[in-house]
Amino acid sequence: MNIAIFGLGYVGAVSAACLARDGHAVLGVDVDPNKLELIRSGRSPIVEEGIQELTAQMVHEGRLQVTDDVEAAIAASALSFVCVGTPSRPNGSQDLRAIEHVAEQIGAALRGQEHYHVVVIRSTVRPGTVLERVQPVLEEQSGKRLGDGFGLAFQPEFLREGTSIRDYDNPPFTVVGADSERTLAVVRALFEHLPGEFLGTDIGTAEMLKYACNAFHALKIVFANEIGRLSQSLNVDSREVMRLVTR
Repeated sequence: MNIAIFGLGYVGAVSAACLARDGHAVLGVDVDPNKLELIRSGRSPIVEEGIQELTAQMVHEGRLQVTDDVEAAIAASALSFVCVGTPSRPNGSQDLRAIEHVAEQIGAALRGQEHYHVVVIRSTVRPGTVLERVQPVLEEQSGKRLGDGFGLAFQPEFLREGTSIRDYDNPPFTVVGADSERTLAVVRALFEHLPGEFLGTDIGTAEMLKYACNAFHALKIVFANEIGRLSQSLNVDSREVMRLVTR
């Protein structure tokens, strides 16, 4: 499949290299000329085990290229992943300016296209963002309606820094929230070869799942730390306790 990836930070850079390795033609899109130049020269903009070698190989083989031309990227692809940052504002709310800007650009590029294009949001966003903030922008800029000319999905990512390539290749499951079965089928074709169950759901559930998993991971860490403190005070091996708990 021909794939465009918007945002070449941690998630975008890893996804681009791994999708290219899996045989797809990947076009990375970013506003940072330094990131684009690094990848053109076969170097990844992130530090991660195995990413430099994989990026160099994919660039050398011509399966991973980069551009800052959004219109050209949309014209050359059937699916786009949006992996731009959604940092916190001082009041704790999400700064969605980057994701909304990319949605405007993708929508404008879709206006002149006749092929069905799937837009997959991978940025972490609060539930409701994709349908309430991204969909209206895409529709306004493209002049198309959701399901007629483009599809929309949300795919939460669970990559850990330091082991992201291994996490990409060995997910416990793959979850995609999609607007329709047509959209889901396009995304399924990319990931159904991976181990773990492929689970399709609605977009809101997939958005909330990302928050639930993040919160649950934090809860497990706090729990393990408390068990560790209690075990230490009782002269018990906390690692062995947690090994047995998590069997």
